[in-house]
Formats: sequence, C-alpha cells, structure tokens
Amino acid sequence: MSSRSTDTPSESTNDPTSGPAAGALVGDRDSAAHPSSNSDSARPEGDRALFSEGGAPDRALFSEGDAPDRALFSEGGAPDRALSSQGDAPDRALFSESKAGERDRDNGVPPRRADRTELTRAGRAFLEADPTVRTLNGIDPVEAGGSTGTKARDLAARGRSITDGQRVIRTRGTGERARRVERGLPTERDLRPPPGCRTGLGAVVAEADVAVSGTAVLPGWRRTNLLATQRGRLIAVGLAVVVCTLSRWLLRPAWPDDYDSIGFVLGVDDFDLRRFQPHAPGYPVYLALARILRALGLSALDATTGVSALAAGVSAAALYVIARELRGPRAGLLAVAFFTVASLPWLLGTMALSDATALAFGLVATAAWLRGRVVAAAVLIGLLLGVRLSYFPLALVGTYLLLARRRTAPILLGLSAGIVAWAVPFALIVGKALPQLVRTHVAGHFRDWGGSVVTRPSPWLRLGCFVRDLVFDGLAPELLTLALVLAVVGLALQRRPSLRLAGQTTLALLPYALWVLLGQNVVEQPRHVLPLVAALIVGMACLFARPGTPFYLGLLALVGMAAQSAPLAWTHAHQPPPAVAAAEHLSAAFAPGDTVVFGGRAARLIRFAAPGLATRERTWLSEVDVDLARVNSLPPHIHVTSEVEADASRRRRLQPGPLFCRDARLDRTRPCLQLFEYSLVSR
Repeated sequence: MSSRSTDTPSESTNDPTSGPAAGALVGDRDSAAHPSSNSDSARPEGDRALFSEGGAPDRALFSEGDAPDRALFSEGGAPDRALSSQGDAPDRALFSESKAGERDRDNGVPPRRADRTELTRAGRAFLEADPTVRTLNGIDPVEAGGSTGTKARDLAARGRSITDGQRVIRTRGTGERARRVERGLPTERDLRPPPGCRTGLGAVVAEADVAVSGTAVLPGWRRTNLLATQRGRLIAVGLAVVVCTLSRWLLRPAWPDDYDSIGFVLGVDDFDLRRFQPHAPGYPVYLALARILRALGLSALDATTGVSALAAGVSAAALYVIARELRGPRAGLLAVAFFTVASLPWLLGTMALSDATALAFGLVATAAWLRGRVVAAAVLIGLLLGVRLSYFPLALVGTYLLLARRRTAPILLGLSAGIVAWAVPFALIVGKALPQLVRTHVAGHFRDWGGSVVTRPSPWLRLGCFVRDLVFDGLAPELLTLALVLAVVGLALQRRPSLRLAGQTTLALLPYALWVLLGQNVVEQPRHVLPLVAALIVGMACLFARPGTPFYLGLLALVGMAAQSAPLAWTHAHQPPPAVAAAEHLSAAFAPGDTVVFGGRAARLIRFAAPGLATRERTWLSEVDVDLARVNSLPPHIHVTSEVEADASRRRRLQPGPLFCRDARLDRTRPCLQLFEYSLVSR
C-alpha cells in the first residue's frame, strides 16, 4: 500500500497531468496501465492525486447516490468510467477501489437505486482552498422529465446532451455507452458530483493535509452542506412537515368558519344528510378520519380541524417527493417551504373542511404514480372520491395516467377496492333516501346556491375571480407582495424552463380547472382552486431549483409569501366570523328568551355559537311576518340580519344595529354582517 509521494516533480512536460500548475487528480489511462512510465518522481509534491500502488488510480468518490457505493473500476485496476477531456485519457477523475467486480457497500448496506442528484454548472469548481488542486468543471444539468430515480442509461437512451467544458457528449443508447466505457470516456452516470457536494450552492472542500493511500480513503472530504446528503435532506423535510402541521394545528380557530363547516362538525357525532350534517354527497372518508380523532378524546371541532392539519403535513411530504422526482431534492425542499407558507393551503389546513384532506390523498396518489406504485395510487384515487367527490376530474385524469402503464387489471382492482371501502358503508348508513338526496343537492348546486355558471354567468367576472383565487388568495394575499413574488418568478423565467413538463402538467390539470371555472363558486369560494395552487407551488419550486438560478430569488418569494400569510392566519385564528361576533353580542346584550334572530345562512352559525338564542333561517322579510303571526307571545326584541331581503314597505320597520366585519380575504361570501331590530309597526 503506497502513500503520497514527496519527491520533486519532473521538469519535462507536455503531459497535462504533471507539474504543480496542473495539479491533476489522476494520471491518464496509459500511465495507470504502465506504472513504470509514471513513477513517483513524476508526481508534484503538492499534488493531491489519488494513487494506489503502481500509480493506478484506485478509488472514486463519484457514485449514483449520496454514498460512494459503486466502484468505477473493473478487475485489474484499469479505469472503465472516468471524467475525460479530449481523447481517451481520463485526466480528470476521482476513482474508487474495486475487488474483482464487487460493489462497495456503505457500512454493510447494499447499494440502492440512487436518486439523480443535481449537476453543477459548467466551470464551477468541485475543490477549493488550495492552489495546487485543480478545479474540475461541473456539468450542465440534464433536462429530463422523468423521475429522479431514472438511471443514467435511460437518460442516455433518450439522446440527452450533457456538456463537459467545451465538448458536447451525446450518448444515444446502451451500445454507445458501452463503447464510451470501453474507451475510458465519461457517461452520464459518471458525470456527477461527489458525495456531499453542494450542488448549486457551494463546493466540496478538500482538506489540505489528508491523502489517500492504497485502498483506504482517509477522511479527506468533509460535507459542508447538510442538505447535500440524503439523511440531511430527510431530516430537513421531516422538520418542515412538523412545522407545517403545527402551524395549522396551533392556529386553528375556536369556531367553525361557515355553513359547511358546521355541517362537518355536527356530522362527527350525528351523521344525517337530511339535516345537512354534512351536506351531500356526505364526505364519508373525511368524517371517518375525524371520528378516529374524536374517539381519542378531541372535541368534534378539534377532530375535524385536526384531520385538516395532519393532512397538510402529509401534503407537504408528498409535495417533496413529487418535486424531487421532477427536478431533484432542492426542488422538493422548496416545494415544502412554499406550501407551508402559502396562504390558501395554510388557511384550509386550519378549517373544518374536507379540502385539505382531499388534497393530501391526491398528492400522495401522484407521488405513488411517479415512483411506479400504480396499484397504491389507484387505491388512493378511489379513496379520494370518498373524501371529496368534486375532485372527480382529477380522479379521471389520474386513472387514465395509471392505465397508460398497461397494468389494467391490478389498477382497476385497486381503484374498485378504494371506492368500495367507503361507498358500501355509506350507502348502508344513508339508506334508500340517498338517490333523492343526491339529486336534490345537484339541482340546488347548479340552480340556486352553488355559484356555478348558471347563476353567475358573467365570463369576465368568473375568469377574474379564478385568477384572483389562484395567485392572490392562493399564494400571497397582498398586492405589493404578490407583485414582488411574480417579479421574482419573472426573473427566474429568464432561463428557459422545461416547456414539455409544463405542457404535460397543464393538460393534466385542464379538466379540473374548467370544472372549477364553470361548475364551482369561484366568485365566493377560493378553496376550490386548492389543487391548482399546489401544482403552481410545484412549478415554482422546480423553476427556482434549476441550476444557475440564484438562491436569493427563491428566498425572496418564500419570505414575501410568509410575510402576508402568517398575519392572515393569525387573524383567522383570533378574529371570529361576523356571525359568531353577532351571536356573542346578542348573548351579552339580551337574555335567552328576550330575543329571536332571523337570518340566512348565518343563522346556523349563530345558533351553533349561542345555543340559547332562538334562531330561524329565512330569506324574505315577509316570511318573518308569517312566522311572527303564528307565535302566541312575541319576544321583546326581534332581530334580523342583513341577509334577509326586505321590500320597500317593510324596510321602514328595520332599525339599524351593530355591524360586524372580518377581513374579506377570510370570507369572500359575506365579510360583513349587520343586525337590525325589527318592529311590526312602522316607525
């Protein structure tokens, strides 16, 4: 076993690997094969070449993953994969030991299928801190739309290009790759940064006084970036998921937000579609999960909001996997960070609604599909329909993509199992009234309260509200901050993005986007665009994670979103909805039997917040007169909310009362509610 040479260098030289100025990491292939032609006297003192006995380079620090688990040497010590400049001689390479074709193992763990790491830009140095150590040009990234688990030979078969210095290397198939390996030329798999490299953010530092002797690698490489290792990234993602979950749970409100939220809360203990507990189609999977938390001792409200908070954490983890598969680990980390601070995902993760849970099922199914777990993805799609049936366009697109894998029978079986798991118990509980309840709900959605294109036909209003929901309410709910975020995205777009990937994603989401634009209440309910906001977050993460994109751009976007989303989430947790504020006012001002309250949808929330108050849901003031005519004894005070429509003759009987408002970004439907005191005699 040899040690580092301390002899003086030879003066001759046309050899690019000799002399102190060269500082090459290894000699060329011929020198490795003939040790006599590359004696110790030909090596510079300051050279940090990795030599074994006889001068043959012996151990590479390049591998497929984060650990050097694959040797790049064949039996006999000749290099078969190297980083080459011109010709066949590998003059810039880091080699690893080999034992007759055996693969290195890290602490006894067999080599795994590696994730594709980011490749550094051309001209960026891997090594620093010593003038005798030559810098090794990095490699331009391989633009690929596949998963990060895709092996390099698959990329080569697609005819991808990678740049080494001034030369463009194109490999078109496994035969070409074999020929390059035989000649000692690099392939895509070899042109990767060493383990622990700060790809895109920094470089690995070689300690000056540590060498490699024989087959033992001394600790001469230290990782300068925790996120460059797989373990470090997993720790970071785990912490981000915990932060995301806690940010939702700790800022959950102490009251339901709207009419639908009350239905979910009441449905945990008393499931009844006839009384809108919850409304059709029932959301059985979401309520089943809430009942599990209810059985653990949580209140009905905490159980429903707890499911949403946990689902937000699951969504963050799934987004990491999705973005990592599309663009690498850096994109995954950015996706988790953006999702944690984005406004709409944050707010919905604190509400007693099914949207956050449905998003979690959809994202986990997408992550499973990208990783080839098609049967698991099919089961999750089936369960998704039981969480939120209005996501059916996403389920249809997902099923189509799964069937494209040509495993029809297992996929259909998994999809059927996911649907049957909730549909059969749900049908048995509801009984024969289920078809009629569903028909009534569908008719009311499209003709009355659903806010579809039938009741809100203005195309420009709907399109404007759709864009507002997506980027303003979805990401940063403040105009100046949103302008900053969009400007940062524009700067990042100066480098050409992957149009192919963007086009495929747009086509996949187009059916759901059209359904939301035409069939949902985009004017008053931004929550319907939540899956599109998640897709937008993934796109931003992939954009900012491209090699060459300055790190500060992503940081600016992240800080801008957090600066507006966090105060809004705090307000949402501590400022009650207008109906709850009205209920608190009436409870404090009047005894339970001294007043009756007539209102629209807010009446349900008033009744929930103040059970002692007599409340009734009415639409017209004439209906209030009919109800009062049937009462034997009128209460001293009669209150009507601003939701009740009054004709001109009866409007004179209304005495204006207090006005309760909340930030319109938290309640697009009715941010303000006013109480009126009503008299049967005109004043």
